[in-house]
Amino acid sequence: MNVLISEGGLTIRKMEGDAADLGLFLKWMTDPQTMKYWDGMTERYTYDRVAEGYRKHLEEGVTPCILVYNGAPIGYFQFCPIRNAGDYEVPEKLYSQFVNESETVYGIDMFLGEAACRDRGLGTASLLLLSKALFRDYRADLLLIDPKVHNARAICCYHKCGFEDYFTVPHRELQDGVYHDSLIMGLRRADPRQGLRIPPENAAKGFSCQEVDEKDFSGYLRMKRDCFEAYVDEYYGGWAEEDQLRMNRETFEKTCGQTCFQKILWNGELAGFWGYDEREDRIGGLTIQLIEAARNQGLGSFFLREITALSDRTGKPAFLQVFRFNPAQNLYSRFGFRVYETTASHYHMRYDPPGKEERKEGRPFERSGILRREQ
Repeated sequence: MNVLISEGGLTIRKMEGDAADLGLFLKWMTDPQTMKYWDGMTERYTYDRVAEGYRKHLEEGVTPCILVYNGAPIGYFQFCPIRNAGDYEVPEKLYSQFVNESETVYGIDMFLGEAACRDRGLGTASLLLLSKALFRDYRADLLLIDPKVHNARAICCYHKCGFEDYFTVPHRELQDGVYHDSLIMGLRRADPRQGLRIPPENAAKGFSCQEVDEKDFSGYLRMKRDCFEAYVDEYYGGWAEEDQLRMNRETFEKTCGQTCFQKILWNGELAGFWGYDEREDRIGGLTIQLIEAARNQGLGSFFLREITALSDRTGKPAFLQVFRFNPAQNLYSRFGFRVYETTASHYHMRYDPPGKEERKEGRPFERSGILRREQ
């Protein structure tokens, strides 16, 4: 069995041209719930057609794969290299806006053939797994996927995996006698050095972000005070300027060395900071602070969506801490973070990617940059 990747009960292996795999694919190709979004309800598949399609795939450089869950085959993947816009049957003008000529690009198609395995998160987990294999073993720079615009369930799954909407191609795919629009979506190999990019809807309101440098410390300290002074008063007996200056200087310098540490600007004025640190086995150092006027603009949700997507792609759990009466904990909970440790002042929370069980050994806590003074 030619296994591409296996993790957490999921295995993706190359499809074989034997009777077992061809018969399995034929079963799925005669399931109305699969065909509804694949080739259409009017297509008729036979064993010979499946065998001929498999042979042509190999000749054309397509790699057909079987998805296995806990030892049982449940779905299908295929991927192939994309050399240009013509290969992907999209307009060159649109394609070139998102793809560089020097990049290694692969196109992906997928479905879950077993109805009992749908709506359980297995599509998301398996696409993340294939993406990991293509980035790691095939040296892909960019992955493309092309759902029909009416396939809301698939598009939601791809968004969870970090795919972004690139462009729509009208009347691209014929199904049951009707031409349907395709949404072209892309997932690019993560480059931690690039940091985060403000989402378009926030950029349109004047938001932007830049890397932090030394001259931003005064704004960082002011932001810390604005966001956390009430909590320091509650738990630590008041904001001691000298102590906080020393503590936050240390934390600022440490955070500048993280994978990502950026200042958020709103119409050119400082509106906040966010950052994280991707380590060998975890994502830590999570921090996000916003001025009051910049809250409830979707930036916090965007940040957490990026962090959880990174966690899902890499298989690394993510950790943060929050003051016990800070309402931000509700937002963290909505994105799958859960409390794993409680102290007198903080909840320590973690997010575990799909298929990953919490490790039992103790975890070092992140330093918040807020000094606890001895009582």
